[in-house]
Order: sequence, then structure tokens, then C-alpha cells
Amino acid sequence: MTKLNYKYLAGLFDGEGHITIGKRQSNPNWNPQYYLSIGVTNTNKIILERIKDTLKTGRVVLNSRGYKRENPRICYSWVATSRKAQEVLKKIVPHLQIKKERAVLALSFQGRLKPQGNFHPVSKEEILVRESLRNKLMELNKK
Repeated sequence: MTKLNYKYLAGLFDGEGHITIGKRQSNPNWNPQYYLSIGVTNTNKIILERIKDTLKTGRVVLNSRGYKRENPRICYSWVATSRKAQEVLKKIVPHLQIKKERAVLALSFQGRLKPQGNFHPVSKEEILVRESLRNKLMELNKK
């Protein structure tokens, strides 16, 4: 299978991709956990498998969001999270046209996270910064 180049991947990502900063809080007494997630959604599973093969990261999953429509279409998503998402964004950000600002913000967010695992203390100030970056990205995603 032919590998895709980064300019082509950036074009796919600009058109069909998403960048989010997710938030989990399994216990109200604990600090929330924030994570970077990126993906490309398409009805063509083959192109998503080619993204995965080219980047050597992420996974392709069935996307069930469209099933509530009157005429649902089967969609798939290629997704990557955290440091793997960061690695991908670094490769394609120079070629992005539409989602460049979002990608730069996401890289800034991920760059703040320490690769120490999930169980390390985070200051209240850092939680506020992460929440602020998440809110900025959500605003950009509304455009």
C-alpha cells in the first residue's frame, strides 16, 4: 500500500479531521484529567487504514455518531491521543491551512503535560491553564 505524504494528510485533516482536549473526572474529589485527541472521520475505511499505516500510530474504529439519522451511513474514524497525537500534529502542522491555529494550541497543551503517568499532583493553577486551553479550542472548533 502506498504511503501518504504529509501534505495530503494535512489536507485530509483540514477537511475531515478534529482536534479536541478531553476531560475526565471519575471522582469529584480528584483533579480532572485532560488529554489531547485527534482524528479523521470518513466513510472510506481504506483511506483511514492508510493514514494509520503511514503514521504508524493510532487506530481505526467504527464511528456510531451517524446512526441516529434517518438514512445512516457507516463511518469510521482514525484516532490518536496524547503524545501520539502530538507526534502526528508536529508532522502535519506546517502543511495545515484551516486547522493550524487549533493544532498549535493543541501542541501547546500537550507540551505542558509531563510524561510521568496519570498519578502525579497537578497544581490548581495548572488545572486552570489546562481548562482555559480546552475552552479556547472548543471556541475555535465552533467556527
